[in-house]
Amino acid sequence: METGEKILGFKRGSTKEEWISMETWKAIDERKLLKSKMDQRRIGWNSQQEKEQESTGKRTRRSKRGAKRIEISIYWKEQGGR
Repeated sequence: METGEKILGFKRGSTKEEWISMETWKAIDERKLLKSKMDQRRIGWNSQQEKEQESTGKRTRRSKRGAKRIEISIYWKEQGGR
């Protein structure tokens, strides 16, 4: 398993999600980790934690949107479109 990751690299997601960059995957993991920490506390979120969760979510969504736009523009250039 380790040799395969060294040679081929780590693969995430399905073939539908190939357009998502590694930066976006890192943001997704960061958001997931933050969310699980919040859920484990069960005490409730204070305003600072809510702001942190919100900003992490926004960064993740922006990153995914940007990666998808780039992938679409590359596709159209290859097709001879726009």
